[in-house]
Amino acid sequence: MFVDEAGLNLSMSRLFARAMNGFIAVGSIPGSKGGNVSLIGALSLDGLVAAMTVPGSTNTDVFLTYVTEILISKPKSFLEVLPSGHFS
Repeated sequence: MFVDEAGLNLSMSRLFARAMNGFIAVGSIPGSKGGNVSLIGALSLDGLVAAMTVPGSTNTDVFLTYVTEILISKPKSFLEVLPSGHFS
């Protein structure tokens, strides 16, 4: 089982677009800045096991809440957590 975290900003948008020859690409982007969101997920050979989103960034308290409240409640045969970053 692999546990990973990713962050994104809700106002992210592409700077360029594609359209068929002879057409203009039309779209819109958010007018205001969006907030940051963190996604924590666990992936096993069976697929996505548990996922959680939180506003803002992930810290030790958020990660421990994910492990104790979300991940531990899921049935599993083996769990090993290897941190890929430093939580402060």
